[in-house]
Amino acid sequence: MQKGENEYTYPPYTEKQATELLDGLREIVPYVVIDCGSYIANDILSAVALMEADSVLRLANCDLKSVSYLSSQLPLLGDAKWDADKQYKVAANIKPQQAAEHIGKVLGSVAFKLPYSAELEEQYLAGNLLADLTMKDSRPFRKELEKIIREVFGC
Repeated sequence: MQKGENEYTYPPYTEKQATELLDGLREIVPYVVIDCGSYIANDILSAVALMEADSVLRLANCDLKSVSYLSSQLPLLGDAKWDADKQYKVAANIKPQQAAEHIGKVLGSVAFKLPYSAELEEQYLAGNLLADLTMKDSRPFRKELEKIIREVFGC
């Protein structure tokens, strides 16, 4: 969506339209990255994207709210339509006081652990997420992100 738009700006679309959109994008570009919503039961684009994707990064924060919500949504992902083998599970935004190993109990095996970055949070709050991360304390985040890019995109 563009600035000022919301979920009611456009008429609802169908599964067929979402599939056609993804197929069309695949013909134009080598990689399509879709930031799926977390409420997949009512988000057709996210549901189709998860079913059609070559790879899925499933991010979960290590806080109680995220773990609880993810636990309620995992049964939807366990359906036969979802290919669990193509999903990379990522513990995200891990702060020093959080026990990242607990998220593994909810997600199963965690492929990557993205640590918290104060610099990234500042960029998010400023609406400047496309800026480079340059501070020393962002180095662990950048290194883990590079691992993810190599694994998922083969770069």
